[in-house]
Amino acid sequence: MAEEQQVPLLKKVYYQNCSGCRVEQLKETRRGLPIRELVSIWSVVLCTERRKAESWAGTTELIF
Repeated sequence: MAEEQQVPLLKKVYYQNCSGCRVEQLKETRRGLPIRELVSIWSVVLCTERRKAESWAGTTELIF
């Protein structure tokens, strides 16, 4: 019974230029948290927020 459950019922077909297929292949090969991707997204968000905070600081002084 346990051996039967390990055999997949559907064969997965991946296409060469499909971005969704590429993501699915990465998810199958990697285990755990995607630290590299999280750090890159975090750095972009941090830099963007810093620019907003600097631009907002100058406008608030002019308004008040």
